[in-house]
Amino acid sequence: MLDDIVHKKYNLNGYNLETVDNIFSLDERYAFYDYFKKSKFSIGWEDTNEIEIQHFKHLHSTYNEEDLNRLGFARELLSTGFGNKIFSTYNIKHCVVNLSKPGDFYLNHTHGKIKVLLYYANIRWHEEWAGETLFYNDNMQEILFASPYVPGRLILFDGKLPHTIRSQSIIAPYYRFTFTIFLTEK
Repeated sequence: MLDDIVHKKYNLNGYNLETVDNIFSLDERYAFYDYFKKSKFSIGWEDTNEIEIQHFKHLHSTYNEEDLNRLGFARELLSTGFGNKIFSTYNIKHCVVNLSKPGDFYLNHTHGKIKVLLYYANIRWHEEWAGETLFYNDNMQEILFASPYVPGRLILFDGKLPHTIRSQSIIAPYYRFTFTIFLTEK
């Protein structure tokens, strides 16, 4: 954990969203990144259950409790006040590593009544590489918040908040990793 943690809270049309930067050391971030890039990825993650557009499949790796323990992510996060707050309030439902590539196509979607903890896993990223997470109003006509892909950033948000990935540009690194922990209230 670093001394210069930056924690911001937002209210987006009644939905809560928090960003936390610099919570993990560079050494921890490299360990997470190395673990994610060695994951077994499958085709099939979908942004929506709409049958007309289900042919947009994405690469993902689902983590079980054993994977999560080996990774040490929750253990390291628990050593912080932010992590204590999360894990004293929520249970882990499941975890997924998403892998996106330039040209991938993503749709606005929600995750229902659960909380979502998103982690940007790449070590380096430049603003011009894109790859933001966009958060929308309920009718998905207006962007309420765009989180730049900041390496090591955590985003905690209400699963009902419509959101999507903006794919990275063709000049960006070929792989963009995010780690998502889906949480339910205790």
